[in-house]
Amino acid sequence: MTGARPARMEPEMHETHAMREVNVCVDGLDLPFDLAGSLARQLAWHVARQAGGEAMPLAWFDRKAGRECPVVPECMHKPGWLAYARGHGGDLSIVVNEGEYVFVFCVVKGL
Repeated sequence: MTGARPARMEPEMHETHAMREVNVCVDGLDLPFDLAGSLARQLAWHVARQAGGEAMPLAWFDRKAGRECPVVPECMHKPGWLAYARGHGGDLSIVVNEGEYVFVFCVVKGL
């Protein structure tokens, strides 16, 4: 997941819009972005498999570094990356350490 630019605002993760949210807390370790992303992908894969599908990554937010991907303009008072994910079928959000990192996936069924 590349092509990041500095993020302009915090995500509104309490808004659901039919998105399942999985919260993960990692204590006792400075969690780098790459490791958080790997953890999120594994969790998304597990959730998707339970639903009989596959997880497709759509967007991410890195609060520590102030980055987001994809880089799109803010939309209707939502961060662009989150609006993009919701608009492209994002239905699974993996939130790491209370929003330190957020990864949004689309669970595609029937593959």
